[in-house]
Amino acid sequence: MSVHNQNHSSRERRYNAPGPWRALGPCATLSHMKTSTLSIRLDAKVQRELDRLSRQLGRSRSDIVRDAVRRQVALLRFERSRRALLPLAEAQGILTDEDVFRIVS
Repeated sequence: MSVHNQNHSSRERRYNAPGPWRALGPCATLSHMKTSTLSIRLDAKVQRELDRLSRQLGRSRSDIVRDAVRRQVALLRFERSRRALLPLAEAQGILTDEDVFRIVS
């Protein structure tokens, strides 16, 4: 599956949408967005779930995947920061979430 593929109903809404949407052949994108294409392989079960969610939410598969990637990148950055700060916090006696809440409250 290519991330830039969109389901038909979402594509139609965007293709005919007013405002900042700009039609680009069979798909549309925000005119101020610079994008690139990423192809990913999905197993059949994940693809079916993605298609189902796309229909239910009225969002393109690309929108859902972009949102998932953004969230995962943010989570990974948070985890990396936490790992880097953990030794410093432990040295200050900050060992639990309760310790953090006590300090910031």
